[in-house]
Amino acid sequence: MNARAAIWATLFSLGLGLSLCLAAPGDGGPVFGGGGGGGGQVESSARSRFSLPKVLNFEQFKRLFKRNYESISEELERRQLFLGRAFRAFISAIGYKHAKSDSYLAINHMSDWRLEQIRSLYMSAAQLELEAQSGPSLGLAASAAAADDSLSGRPLNGTVGPSERNPIAATEGASRARELIERLLGSLPGRRKLRPRRLHLPDEVFVDHRSSNCFFEPRNQKKCGSCYAFAVISLYEWMICRATGSLTALSEQYLVDCGQRSGLKGCNGGSVVGASEFVRDYGLELSENYPYRGKQRKCPYPIEADPSEMGSLRVDSLGQTRLPMEEVERVLERTPVVIYMTPSKWFSEYGGGVDRCEKLSKGGLHMVLLVGHGREDGNDYWLIRNSYSTDWGERGYYKLRKGSKCLSAWNYFHLLVEALKADLNVRKNPNHDASFLNQTSSFMTTLRHLFGRD
Repeated sequence: MNARAAIWATLFSLGLGLSLCLAAPGDGGPVFGGGGGGGGQVESSARSRFSLPKVLNFEQFKRLFKRNYESISEELERRQLFLGRAFRAFISAIGYKHAKSDSYLAINHMSDWRLEQIRSLYMSAAQLELEAQSGPSLGLAASAAAADDSLSGRPLNGTVGPSERNPIAATEGASRARELIERLLGSLPGRRKLRPRRLHLPDEVFVDHRSSNCFFEPRNQKKCGSCYAFAVISLYEWMICRATGSLTALSEQYLVDCGQRSGLKGCNGGSVVGASEFVRDYGLELSENYPYRGKQRKCPYPIEADPSEMGSLRVDSLGQTRLPMEEVERVLERTPVVIYMTPSKWFSEYGGGVDRCEKLSKGGLHMVLLVGHGREDGNDYWLIRNSYSTDWGERGYYKLRKGSKCLSAWNYFHLLVEALKADLNVRKNPNHDASFLNQTSSFMTTLRHLFGRD
């Protein structure tokens, strides 16, 4: 049986319909894509280990992600968005399984989001241009990978699956279904013809800083354009762990709320330069003292506060520098690297595999942390830590094909110079005034008791 026949046998045996929707492969958890780890050569390829998705309905999705919509009309809208993405993800998983593409899509916590909600995670193009003009930093960017929901709610019943009453209608129905699926496969990311000898090559990991055990699982920036804070804070967590031998959870919210002192813009983005300068001048805060809220709040320190009294921890910040692309692999052997990337069109729906990034989202950049690189099914890739939680991608990580359009400029790679120091000087701030944080914490506790939420 050839690959195309196998695809159709799989489709019809599963009884594909719009009442079903996608959960990612079973080896990655109940709904999400599987994660990688370790280093060196592994015994089999990711594709050979891949299993087709489980299916569930919209009610199960709502329970899983604790969805409560405000009206019936909103629920119908969200269901339509969800089903369109679920159908697209299901088709992409079959394409990946049968070597029609190098990556696949999956359902995650953003699968019922409106496009404007996804785009709100990033800065507008106008903001990016202003920040680029204001200093040496490129800034953080605009527009998220927007899902094309034109397929949502399209009436497919009667065109998928044969009719038992009329063999001619059955043939016509199968033909229409085949045309539909072929068109969808052609619109999905990374479709290409693979040579048979490449399909089951052992994967190889060249560098993977996750093996240091100095990373927490990827956290969730929620509906806030704070990816700059997550990328930089996760790098500082890695640096401090390497210097002290233990993981310390740091606060992204501290940069979101107080970062305006260094030109950061809260939930509307920031830059590597601004974040680096903020840590140099105002230190780092512990997550347990200043937990993440997913929205910008008033900084608990008054504007007239002495900078030396801010931040529980201090490190010797040596600034940042931009790396030419030809230097990245060499530097990556020593330290993770903060990068700006242009998201692919399907970035918010990424489930696993190596994204070839053949179609870009409209406008702007997204800040993430480059933690390694390797080869999968013959594709050389960058291994990237994102800030969409472990629900997204390969347990929160992303594989981007080297040489793709998502990373095309030398100034997209930023090195924090202190990350190269094995003896990073990390110390408690003896002047830290915790009273401001304690007042805010007491106030927020009172609000939660009154309203039952943040």
